[in-house]
Amino acid sequence: PTRWIHLSDLQLGHLRSRVKDNDARAHRLIERVVAEEPDFIINAGDHIAGAVNADPAERQRVKQLWADYHDVMWPLTAVCPVVSALGNLSVRVWATLRCRLP
Repeated sequence: PTRWIHLSDLQLGHLRSRVKDNDARAHRLIERVVAEEPDFIINAGDHIAGAVNADPAERQRVKQLWADYHDVMWPLTAVCPVVSALGNLSVRVWATLRCRLP
């Protein structure tokens, strides 16, 4: 049988300054997913939480969030294919910053 996992709404960067760090939760989730040894993963969007404006500081923050996202996802991509789709937050990043999404 084929084993696959559906992920959604990792939203890296969300609640970063609070006690409940969403990034830490995402790391733990990825570790659990890797342990399941899936054949493939569908990542349904909202990968990062950012881009509320086009300010240069926000642009830099979003760039760092995408780098963090790739670091978090690397263990998954090392064990199986990951099919990703943009979520509404990711589309907002593109629309606000008019940038190419990684």
